[in-house]
Amino acid sequence: MKKAKPVLQSLFILLSFSTFPCLSDEILQSETVENRRIFDFYSYRDVQILRFNVPLNTKSGIWWFKANHTKNCEMGTVSVFLRGGGYPVVNPDGGKFPENIQYRGNPHNLTFNPVNGDHSLLVPSPDPGIWFMLVYINPIKGPTPEEEKNKCSTWLTTKANTKLRTTSSIYTQRNMIIRSSYSITTLAHLKPIGFSRSKTEGGNRRLRTGSGGSNIGACPLRITAGPRRPPDGLNPGTRSMNCLEQGDICSLKLYPQENSWHYLTLTPTKLNKQIEFAISVTLKDCPYPSGSNNYLLVNRIDLHQICKSNKNGGGRTSAVLQLLFPPYQRKEEKEPLCGDRIRLDRVTLPGVFSFGYKLPSSRSSSGLSYNNSKTSSSIFSLDNFPAGPIVMDIHNDVSNVFEFYMETTDIGGTLAIEIAINMIKLPRRSKEQILLTGCLTNVYHYEPQDHSQTFCGENGYPLLLNVTNDDKISDFDRLLLPFPSSGMWYLTLKSKCRSYSRELGVSSCSRSETPVILSIYSNMCVMGGCGKYGRCYQFFSGGNMFSTCSCIAGYKGWSCTDDSSATSEIDLLAATLLLCLSNLLFLPAVGLAIYRGFYTESFVYFANMIFSTLYHACDQDIFSFCLMKYTVLQFCDFYAATMAYWVTVLAMGGLPEQAKSLLHMVGAVGVALAVEYDRTGVLTFAVPGVIGIIILLASWITHCTSDRSCYPSIKYTCCFFLPGISVVTVGILAFVFLERESNYHFVHSAWHCSMAISILFLLPQTPGEKEEKYTVLDTRISGGGVSLGPGSSALSSGSSYPTETSFKHYVDSGSDSVLDVTSGRVNGGGSVSMPGTLLRSSHKPSSLVDHHHRRHHHPHEPS
Repeated sequence: MKKAKPVLQSLFILLSFSTFPCLSDEILQSETVENRRIFDFYSYRDVQILRFNVPLNTKSGIWWFKANHTKNCEMGTVSVFLRGGGYPVVNPDGGKFPENIQYRGNPHNLTFNPVNGDHSLLVPSPDPGIWFMLVYINPIKGPTPEEEKNKCSTWLTTKANTKLRTTSSIYTQRNMIIRSSYSITTLAHLKPIGFSRSKTEGGNRRLRTGSGGSNIGACPLRITAGPRRPPDGLNPGTRSMNCLEQGDICSLKLYPQENSWHYLTLTPTKLNKQIEFAISVTLKDCPYPSGSNNYLLVNRIDLHQICKSNKNGGGRTSAVLQLLFPPYQRKEEKEPLCGDRIRLDRVTLPGVFSFGYKLPSSRSSSGLSYNNSKTSSSIFSLDNFPAGPIVMDIHNDVSNVFEFYMETTDIGGTLAIEIAINMIKLPRRSKEQILLTGCLTNVYHYEPQDHSQTFCGENGYPLLLNVTNDDKISDFDRLLLPFPSSGMWYLTLKSKCRSYSRELGVSSCSRSETPVILSIYSNMCVMGGCGKYGRCYQFFSGGNMFSTCSCIAGYKGWSCTDDSSATSEIDLLAATLLLCLSNLLFLPAVGLAIYRGFYTESFVYFANMIFSTLYHACDQDIFSFCLMKYTVLQFCDFYAATMAYWVTVLAMGGLPEQAKSLLHMVGAVGVALAVEYDRTGVLTFAVPGVIGIIILLASWITHCTSDRSCYPSIKYTCCFFLPGISVVTVGILAFVFLERESNYHFVHSAWHCSMAISILFLLPQTPGEKEEKYTVLDTRISGGGVSLGPGSSALSSGSSYPTETSFKHYVDSGSDSVLDVTSGRVNGGGSVSMPGTLLRSSHKPSSLVDHHHRRHHHPHEPS
């Protein structure tokens, strides 16, 4: 089949001029995002991402920032990054990027102090579309207490002002004179004939400008051009050329974007001169369109604008006129062949940001024809794998373009491009060397350049393979692009094959095509994960979803592969064992509680030990074991720890059993509610702590008031209570003020030990019987008399009296009187009259009083 040839087509262009001062032809639009909270940066998950819309014809964009922060808080500097079409890629920790990741940096960025008023960031001539802003706080170096971090906050208000330039159209029927008194003279839209408005077909465009007549020589113009936006010299994407340095014909090579307006700015470089000019735009593309016309734009209908006369030696003008821009003559024998252009189909895969691309089912290109029968025999996809690799043959020495589209919702992952050469299909008769180059570009496609280190240009992403057919295993090249921009992407492949033999030397290969294997797919984080020392998460920020790695064990970098400040695995194992085994100190507290009869308390201590061990085993970085979900274990650990404090305080209070049982249930329900509401909040632990102390003090005061004695005893207070409180205080101070991420396993293990040891001191003795103030006296009379004490009368054995029981209250003060609670009468001299019986008490009932005190044991006294 005859291959399609490239075309050079002269295009008619429509110029829209703006020849009056800049301030009079600008429209200002603004977009504001109010009070968005920003955070310290420790990983990409801490950033805030905002989005702004930049309209067409935007001359410049200015972003204004104003930060407010909590009073009396020291705040770090604020960093802002802007990028059009995709999320900014930042790496503030200085970690290394993994191999094959292409990172170009962010040219539009700003770092400022939030206390120094308003700040601004200027973006000249921004591309129209969606712009994403990333913002975070640079943490202050040095230790900062966690409670201070929680109470300090910073809020950012952002306002985007965009200046739009208006234009007025002037057509070729009218004279167009550029006057040098205006700084910005023209603004031109390039529009090919025969296509819909705002469209230009892709390819390599060359802009040529010539001066009218022969009286000036080189054009005194400076040309700047840019796609989709008015060109600006401060924008790195703007191409410019000074025609005074080019001679009679000024030529500027452009790389146009499809379906987009392109803008030209012509600025005079000579003052006080009337400049007449002509412009021609030629487009090179594959394959040929249906027709080819030549159009030329001049600023006056003047023959000398499009042609010039040749003068002979005598100064006479020849009758032959030479066109300034002669029509293009095809030179098919010298032009390279055109390769294939294929629009790939998208395949959505399971998972977040997981999708790939495959050959279209019809095996046809996007809008451009090529040999379908030949392609169907040389291109095949793995039908069992919808997004599997693309296996096909590409033509040598020509550019083969693969295009695919990415939505704005697809940019939160990492785009991967992999190319390889199918070694199985290469002949082995002679030694062949194959060079495969590829360029990945956004919005426009770029043909790889020969003999150039930057063969993909300034904005392209290169791929390169150099293999020989005697290699047993084919090498492959991979390109990883984090947070790719939205829009149309183009992958241009170009292969060269050379054969080496002793007889013929260097010659062309026996095959005119190279078998390649191509994979284009996206996944979350980096290749779907973050390696051994990182975890991949998905986050939402400002309605924008993205995936990022959260590094562990001191690793850093985009994919957690930088081990320059990593912790060794031995230290990680030691930290895990220390946090888990430190909970074994609760075993003595469990045994002591069982020995002293506090069975409810012993169960709570045991549960606290088990759940704390399981939680810390699951919470570790590398050496971890999760018996249940992490959130379940976290709740159980915090809940059991708070309940251990609660039941210990109630046991220390010496409360009645009914009151203690009620408070146990109140605490169980209240603590569960508080922990579930906010597991790490200060009030979750402070409120039960304060309420427990109030109950404890109230109970002790009640005991002291009713018993008229010190409660608890001085021995318990000095030998047990004060040491226990000291251990608890040291543990709390270390937990609150000393615990950092770097020393977490040491300080938190010490916290475990302090809580377990304090229980051994604070848990009271076995709860004994309550102090008995009432004693039962049996005054049975059976037969003989009964002597009740000194001075009591003997009763005759024959007397018959009913048996009565009297409840006597022995006064502890040592008085010599006995109250008859039955009759309420007290006899003088210490005798009490009863019906039929006389009970007389001794003045010092030492035997009964001593018996009473022997039965009573203080609950806070050591046995």
